[in-house]
Amino acid sequence: MSTNEAKIFLAQKLPSSRWRWLAALAALAIVVTAVWIYASPEAPAVIPPVVIQPVPQRAEKVAVPDIPVAPAPVPNVTPSVETTVDPRKAITAIANHLLLYLPLSTSLDDHSSHHLESESTGSVTVHDGAAYFPGDSFLTLPHIALENRPFAVAVWIKPEGDIVGYGIVEQVEGGPGKHQHILMRDPDKPYFGFYLNDLRSPLSIRSEMGWTHLAFIFTGTHQQIWINGMMVVERNSDPYQGVKGETRVGKAPMWNNVPSACFKGAMRDLRIYDMALSPQQIRLLAGLDAGEPQKNKKPDDTF
Repeated sequence: MSTNEAKIFLAQKLPSSRWRWLAALAALAIVVTAVWIYASPEAPAVIPPVVIQPVPQRAEKVAVPDIPVAPAPVPNVTPSVETTVDPRKAITAIANHLLLYLPLSTSLDDHSSHHLESESTGSVTVHDGAAYFPGDSFLTLPHIALENRPFAVAVWIKPEGDIVGYGIVEQVEGGPGKHQHILMRDPDKPYFGFYLNDLRSPLSIRSEMGWTHLAFIFTGTHQQIWINGMMVVERNSDPYQGVKGETRVGKAPMWNNVPSACFKGAMRDLRIYDMALSPQQIRLLAGLDAGEPQKNKKPDDTF
């Protein structure tokens, strides 16, 4: 009988004698039960509730796929002749800008796409990989259009004897701005003139120097003279204006007031371009490394 059921049973109106008997019986049952619980060795102990903490799980090793690491970004550098270049390819790339190309190594022929005919006045000969000018001879070719445009003249020379205004390249129409003359002057300084619009190098070229590379550049606004891959002088300049006149190689102007003479010595690799060569291209033509820096940030004479 449960406790509630006992309470209900006792609450009912029973005869007093029966009630006494049932109360005594109930009390006896309670006492016996209590004695049995506490005296029995197998009595269940009152166990406090146990709070079970979650056991931390060991993290399983998860296989992570190899993720390729992106390489460091490479600067976007446009290849140029300042980087490592093949000199032959770099010069071949501007071959279509050649107005005249006289290698002068095996003949006097023009190797540009124009194939201009050259005529020798006097005894200009070719041997040992160069053309030899005896001092009274020169080459004559048709007019080459250089007026009102950038252009470049590059050449290797090996003068002989006492230099007295040796001529290199000349075109004559006549009048200021119309006589293009490249020579040595006063008496052995490279000179680049359009007649009354001229530039003279501060440095001399002497016979004992052997082979020397010269470049004469008109940029469109400036005349420049380069010696062995280094610009030595520059000035502001109007363009050359001559629109006619033969192109002569090795001939000097023969002015009455300026000592000059036809070129004497060896000459090779004469090039005339319809563009202003870059410093890197000039260095390559001079047989130098294209990346070699300009020794002087500015030439000694700049005006």
